[in-house]
Amino acid sequence: MPKTISIAGCGNLGLRLAFELDSAGYEVAIIDENEKNIVDLKSTGFLGRAEVGVPIDREDLENLACIESCDIFIAATDDDNTNIVASQIAQRFYNVKTVLACLSDMQLSDFYTEKGMLAICPTRLGIGTIRAVIDDIKETDIVRLGAKTFKFFEKKVEKDMVGKRISEISIKNGETVFAVMHSPTNIELYNPGVKIRLVETDSIIFGRAID
Repeated sequence: MPKTISIAGCGNLGLRLAFELDSAGYEVAIIDENEKNIVDLKSTGFLGRAEVGVPIDREDLENLACIESCDIFIAATDDDNTNIVASQIAQRFYNVKTVLACLSDMQLSDFYTEKGMLAICPTRLGIGTIRAVIDDIKETDIVRLGAKTFKFFEKKVEKDMVGKRISEISIKNGETVFAVMHSPTNIELYNPGVKIRLVETDSIIFGRAID
């Protein structure tokens, strides 16, 4: 019998999770406060239950997200505090067998992991992936990612780039910024929503799809 999964949050992460799990044959119910996110999910051909609701409201969790009958609860909103509260509700009030909290803040993730919560940190996973790619680049500048092959290269920050954000510098057509390397042990995965200001000692890791 397929496991039933309840998801709180239908942003970039929650939407993709719901779609993938639904496609894999799981019974999925998901709620989000943003109606557009729910509409976007339904437009993918998602066959589970997707409703507009508050991820930390017990009535919405019961009536819309089917939390009382789920085997797995995933808190995947864009807000770490909401994910923590939603996960605690699932554990304390509904005794859900498996509760996953997606926490982008690595310190919060470590703290709640030590408290016994199963915390997944997309930030740490992303950094790990980028580090692995960069380590591979030391041996070869050609890396296969999914269905595409990328040619990577490192560019030192020039004087006219200092103090600017990535969005303010000139990027050649077809090139993508993957990360900013502040030092060999401090690599920041590029996120358009995070305003990184470049300094003279930084390097930018670019990639260009070659197939």
